[in-house]
Amino acid sequence: MRVTVGLLAGLGATGIAAGIGLIGTFIDVDLPLVDPSALILMAPVIIGPGLAGAVLRGRAAVAAITVGAVAAPIAAIFAIDGSCSSNMWAAVGLAASAAYVLVVAGLAAFVGDRIGGSDRFERNRLRGVVGLVVIGAIGTVAWIAAVATLGECP
Repeated sequence: MRVTVGLLAGLGATGIAAGIGLIGTFIDVDLPLVDPSALILMAPVIIGPGLAGAVLRGRAAVAAITVGAVAAPIAAIFAIDGSCSSNMWAAVGLAASAAYVLVVAGLAAFVGDRIGGSDRFERNRLRGVVGLVVIGAIGTVAWIAAVATLGECP
């Protein structure tokens, strides 16, 4: 169960980031000298795997969370139509994000695993697993929406 929920949580974390990025293309934030988009997009990739590592615990869970987080952008590369240049650049961006996610999600899951031994996580393990499944479901829907926008060449 830990491996399955870990894969789903990793996929969900990157999916939420992809969904936020998709929503962000329709919103114009005019803040002087500040662009919060990088911090906003990094948050799910740090918080999701960190929480998953704390709830699931163990090396197998950390590996599953990281694999789930990296597999989602790689799978999205194969799902988009690469025959036009705009989608090819999106594929290059997804490949770069997979490399970034490998490091960030892996470290977050590892740190979460190390702090997950506290009584708070032990008492609420079932709630945490349910929350991770919800994160995975939301992230899956967000990945589907993000890939659907890149699916066809204009």
